[in-house]
Amino acid sequence: MFEPKVHTSNNKSRCPVKFYKAFRSHRSVAMLEPDAPFYLAINHRRKPNDKVWYLDRPLGMNEIGKFLKDALC
Repeated sequence: MFEPKVHTSNNKSRCPVKFYKAFRSHRSVAMLEPDAPFYLAINHRRKPNDKVWYLDRPLGMNEIGKFLKDALC
């Protein structure tokens, strides 16, 4: 079984741990639970100063498919 790991980087502008912490800071408290989905739907109606950027529901399968297709290209 493959178990991916993420490590800090000396290059502070590209540190994956820093990116994850920033991503996590924009989730609602309810979506910080261990059983919460990782990919969340984006709240397109948020205001510029809103701390929470994501809705409390998973990102749809079609959107995940688009995301993965773009990531692989």
